[in-house]
Amino acid sequence: MSVRIFEGTNHANLYSRFRPTVPDEVIAEVLRFLEGRIPSDKWDIAVDVGCGSGQGTNKLSKFFDSCYGYDVSRAQINEAQVVNHSHNVYYDVSPAESLPNIGTDSVQLVTAFTAAHWFDLQAFFSETDRILVNNGVVALICYLLPGPDPIDPLNPTDKRLIKLMSESYYDPRLAPYKNPKIVSTEIHYNDFRFPNHYDFVHKDNIVVSKTTFAHELVGYYQSWSLYQGLVLKDKPLADQCLQEFIAKLKDILKTDDLYTKEITYCMPITAIEAKTGPTPAIAANPTTTPCPLCGRNFLPERL
Repeated sequence: MSVRIFEGTNHANLYSRFRPTVPDEVIAEVLRFLEGRIPSDKWDIAVDVGCGSGQGTNKLSKFFDSCYGYDVSRAQINEAQVVNHSHNVYYDVSPAESLPNIGTDSVQLVTAFTAAHWFDLQAFFSETDRILVNNGVVALICYLLPGPDPIDPLNPTDKRLIKLMSESYYDPRLAPYKNPKIVSTEIHYNDFRFPNHYDFVHKDNIVVSKTTFAHELVGYYQSWSLYQGLVLKDKPLADQCLQEFIAKLKDILKTDDLYTKEITYCMPITAIEAKTGPTPAIAANPTTTPCPLCGRNFLPERL
């Protein structure tokens, strides 16, 4: 059974407003992998599980006749229907491990954007086996926590923003509310095990940069499941943590106006793309590739 953790209305709203959208570069990578197995004129149905507020579902809808987004949280689905609802997208409440409204052997692509670590993977793969057509693809994508590596473009050598995000994520006051399943994102999904009849590629060097405003980091911080856990348990302490984060952010950026202060961040992303097939994957020896913005090392694609 999927972990149920993003179900509050306020949390769903924060998630919709401040979680990073799925970059076009990642969508393109997934579709390239799919096109190598199934021609694009055969792309009828995509299913996005753990869809949250539909950041990825809506982008996929441009390439398929029909696109279905499922999440265990009614609040998340409500957000998706309001914010990210193209004409050929259909949202509903359902766990990733059981999709009774999707026909057997009917789907070309199943995606999970920063969600698969919450799944019961054995049950999930049993369901993808049922719904995928021959050579159908599963794509499991996540950005690596603590998330964006922000940089002040006016002071690009200053790494204090990156340090702030890391220290805030590992704040001992939040630690009791860290679900063990989050660890999978910290180790780049390297603990995931596909069934032997899946061929897979693990790509770990997708780095996307974006310019945004500093207040987005505040909303992103609030959207963390760790922080929301503290809100439910001890709201005054959660408010204190938030105000400390805001104060440090303003101090580093030397501004009181986080709504007009621009920052640049790089978003490290890992992707596992797999197709149903008879041959198990063969892993290559990993090396590292530095991100051009933050200098952080990433494993290159693993075949």
